Amino acid sequence: MPFNNIPHSLEKKSLSLPKWLSKESFGANFQGFNLKEKNLSQAYFPYCNFSRCNLRQVQFQASVLNNTKLDYADLSLANLENANLYFTSLVNVSFIGANLTRTNLQHANLSYANLRGAILLEADLRGANLKGADFTGAIFEKTNLYNAYHVNINGAYLDHLSINFDGLPCHK
Repeated sequence: MPFNNIPHSLEKKSLSLPKWLSKESFGANFQGFNLKEKNLSQAYFPYCNFSRCNLRQVQFQASVLNNTKLDYADLSLANLENANLYFTSLVNVSFIGANLTRTNLQHANLSYANLRGAILLEADLRGANLKGADFTGAIFEKTNLYNAYHVNINGAYLDHLSINFDGLPCHK
C-alpha cells in the first residue's frame, strides 16, 4: 500500500503547507497539517495522507485526490467542485457546508462522514460506502448513487433529485 512508503520528513503537526512544496505531490504525508483557507485548486495529490488535517475553507477545485486518505479531516465549507476523490478514504470527515458539485466520489469510503448542508449537485457516489453518513440538509440534484451502499439520506433536500435506484439495496 502506498501509505507505508510515505516520507517521514513531512510528518509535522499543525504546520502550514511549506512554501517549497508544489501542488504536485504523490504519496506525501500531510497528516495533521493546518491548511485552512489554502488554495489548492488544480492540485495533484494522489495517494497522499491528509488525515486529521484542518482543511476548512480549502479550495480543491478540479484537484486530483484519488486513493488519498482524508480520515477525520475537517473540510467544512471547502470547495471541491470538479475534484476527483475516486477510491478515497473519508472516514469521519467533516464536509459541513462543503461544495461537492460534480465531485467524483466513486468507491469512496464516507463512513460516518458529516455532510450536513453539503452541496452534492451532479456528484458521483457510485459504489461509495455511506454507512452512518449524515446528509441532514444536504442538497442533492442529479446525484448518482448507483451501487452505493448503506445509503440513508433522511433529512436531505431532494428537490429535483435524479437518482438511479438500480443496484441500491432496498430494505423492507
